[in-house]
Amino acid sequence: MVCLFFFFKQKTAYEISACLVGSEMCIRDRLSSAQKFSKNVKLLNDFATSSYLKIWDSWGTVTLDLDGHTYKSTAKVNMFELQEGANITFKKGTLKGSGDSVIGMPYNNSTLTLDSVAVENTGNFGIATNGTTTNQTVTINNSTIKVPNGMGVYFPSTGKLTINGGSIEANTGVQICAGSLEITGNPTIKATATAAEAISSGSILDGAAVSIVGGRSGYGAMGQVTIDSGSFTSASGIEAVQAYTVNSNNQKADWTDAEAKVNISGGSYSTPVRENLCAEGFVPVTNGDGTYGVQPDGNVAEIGSVKYTSLDEALKACLLYTSPSPRDRQKSRMPSSA
Repeated sequence: MVCLFFFFKQKTAYEISACLVGSEMCIRDRLSSAQKFSKNVKLLNDFATSSYLKIWDSWGTVTLDLDGHTYKSTAKVNMFELQEGANITFKKGTLKGSGDSVIGMPYNNSTLTLDSVAVENTGNFGIATNGTTTNQTVTINNSTIKVPNGMGVYFPSTGKLTINGGSIEANTGVQICAGSLEITGNPTIKATATAAEAISSGSILDGAAVSIVGGRSGYGAMGQVTIDSGSFTSASGIEAVQAYTVNSNNQKADWTDAEAKVNISGGSYSTPVRENLCAEGFVPVTNGDGTYGVQPDGNVAEIGSVKYTSLDEALKACLLYTSPSPRDRQKSRMPSSA
């Protein structure tokens, strides 16, 4: 017999001594009850199961505090599956899976937050939403994700994905096909694939640290993608940041909206950053240590489509545009007589 202990902030303790090994029922019951107390459930022991756990919107906004422990599942489906409207935070511990996703979000309007969590999966995804869903929110704060055979984070739905610090190491790091992406806090994202796999429906293991697949048929609208810091690495011969669309023949094609949607203003990259992916006022640079980045273009003013590195140059150019020509000066300013 295995005992699991959970407690809520209101100092109410629960001892579950009748749990079968590998049953998630105890944790489910405590999370479903959490809304009546502090909405915070703490795991006091490592936990292993062969099952999966559904997170329901009726539980309200809940937190599973792993408290430094490991929650492990051998289920071949989503280890945790957020139902429509569900909202959960995982914090301070390890989630280990071997199935489709450690955390799957196949329904609309769900919210996931990771705070200082290690996610490991020998299966397909660390975190994955669904391409037909809308208004998904994923926030990853100072967490690590390792998926050696798959994708760290797959976000093909509308909504927003935020990566704040931490690290991701996977065959393909992060892929977004709709919604918005913000990468900040100097994370490390490493893709380990040595070759891109053939494109089919669904996720694309293209070997990028950050993969942006816009304008793809059957997916929602792409929002803004911003990267202001971090380290982004892919294998030799594979671009660290890729932005493209997929044509009707399931082949990569130029994505004409890339320049308007992608804004890179910082970070270090294993391959050169394409100029059309730089944020306004930034240009690609070579760092001199084998890596690449972006930097401000040094321009301080713009007249029409021409940029100037000093205000003095811009003012001189402006005067040239506005000063009258010698011929104009010779013309009489008096009205002509009848």
